[in-house]
Amino acid sequence: MLTTAGRDWVPPLRTKLTRQPLRAGDAVAAASPGGGGYGDPLERDAALVERDLNHGYVDREVAERDYGVVVAGETQVAGRARYRLDAERSRALREQRRLVAAGHP
Repeated sequence: MLTTAGRDWVPPLRTKLTRQPLRAGDAVAAASPGGGGYGDPLERDAALVERDLNHGYVDREVAERDYGVVVAGETQVAGRARYRLDAERSRALREQRRLVAAGHP
């Protein structure tokens, strides 16, 4: 959505708006769906999950629930949460989830 000259509008679908002059007070709001990912989330390198968590790409709940990682610590840095994962406990949890998914208790 664009706000130009005090008016909100959305460019027509299936067009390529390549240039739109903006002035002081104008605004642009863009939304894009996230990707669905690729592969088994339990196979994602835990260090990369930790990075994604700290960059805000996933939240703590998603990291723990979907990626099977265990957060060992959380601190605040410049008003943002920073997380540290427990690699060994994450490995054990992921292995347990794999066994359950394969039908082993």
